[in-house]
Amino acid sequence: MKFTNAAAFAVLGFAFASSAALAGAVTVDFGSAGSPTACANNVAGTGALVACGNGSYINQAYGDVAGVNLSYLQGPSTAMEWWGPSYSNLYGVLWGGVTGGSNTVTLQATSAAGVMLKDFDLSGYYYNTGWTALTVTDLASQAVVYSYAGYLGNSVVPVDLDLSSANGFQIQWNNDRGYNGIDNISFEVPVSTMPEPASLALMGLALSAVALVHRRRRG
Repeated sequence: MKFTNAAAFAVLGFAFASSAALAGAVTVDFGSAGSPTACANNVAGTGALVACGNGSYINQAYGDVAGVNLSYLQGPSTAMEWWGPSYSNLYGVLWGGVTGGSNTVTLQATSAAGVMLKDFDLSGYYYNTGWTALTVTDLASQAVVYSYAGYLGNSVVPVDLDLSSANGFQIQWNNDRGYNGIDNISFEVPVSTMPEPASLALMGLALSAVALVHRRRRG
């Protein structure tokens, strides 16, 4: 097989592109109208993605991207629930069900690039005063990096953070009878400056091919 400079540099370019494939900004929006395909048929939130209805359990795979896995729990093992309207001008929020208690959204970094948590929105249900106590914890240091306590009401409370972590973040809040919701979770996976092992192997192959082509030309 004849291996040319063009082919070698094509492989090299693909290797570099692969090493940067984790970069990107993401907003996890739980729907803007109708019944988004974001839920599950069981309380654990596992299995196939299905259409959501008010009170449906969110699917634990929803919102996962290369570099970050998300989970949404009310209590130790029950998925958070989805609701469409009546949270101010938000549509499609996650809430903790009528029993209240503790709700947790976890963003787990799965690459060496880590993750930046940019912002998210909170809101109370339309007829509820919506008191909540919220913390954001850095999973790398286990330090609380943000806290909020107050009455949400039927308005949107934007939480702007722009915080980075090597391991990820945990967003946790206690509901007033379960009616407080979260939406529009925005995060960014920084550009990975360290190529993955497979990308390094491709780069080595391409550089070897370039050297071979030049040796043959000199010969």
